[in-house]
Amino acid sequence: MGESEITEIKQQINRTEKLKSVKEGHIGITVSSLLGLIPIIGDFVDSEVDKKFTEFQNEKREKLIEVILSDSERITKEMVQDVEFIINFSKALEAVNKLATNDKVKYFANLIRNSYLCDEQIENDVFEEYLNILNELSFREINYLLFLRDNQIGNGKKGVKWIDFIKRFEEKFNISKKNVYNIYYRLKRTGFVDEELSLSSGNISGDVDTGFELDSSDIDSNRFFLTSLFDDFYNRITNE
Repeated sequence: MGESEITEIKQQINRTEKLKSVKEGHIGITVSSLLGLIPIIGDFVDSEVDKKFTEFQNEKREKLIEVILSDSERITKEMVQDVEFIINFSKALEAVNKLATNDKVKYFANLIRNSYLCDEQIENDVFEEYLNILNELSFREINYLLFLRDNQIGNGKKGVKWIDFIKRFEEKFNISKKNVYNIYYRLKRTGFVDEELSLSSGNISGDVDTGFELDSSDIDSNRFFLTSLFDDFYNRITNE
């Protein structure tokens, strides 16, 4: 793809972006309203906050477009002119505009790039489901899922013992052992995490493949593992 075509695609994305102008959105109105409720904040502070807010929004949107176009040789004008792409790009942009930090921007960008600017497009329902999950998950929760994947059997790797996984988790995230259960139990809401009951409960099934090496020291510990549903989600939101 030539430089002129890439420029044209950027222009098309920017035109799409205008459909969700932050100045016309709920966030911009909310910021102005909050400032109006605080009498001691004058016009100067108002303009400074507005300036910083605009700069931050632009920074996130620039990062979004940068990641989307990182593999520009496979992108065509037809892809970015597709109505479904335009609508769902607008939805992703709206989600990015509402982020308080830019940590998750790359995941939204990769979801767009790996769903529409590729050889085989995603089903619209699946895209909406993934977008909603990304909206709901915190950046930290996404890292919890990725950490579980990195330690689970599969993808050419050997899984660790669950008790060793707990130790690694504590060290990486500085979270106590007793909270690991609650974290992954809460993540079951995504459909990406399931739970294997402990050996002591008598309910463990030999047919359940947790991806973790079985060890007698784990007998009183419920183990969590990623379901097959996570594979496609992972491929959509990462750059691998």
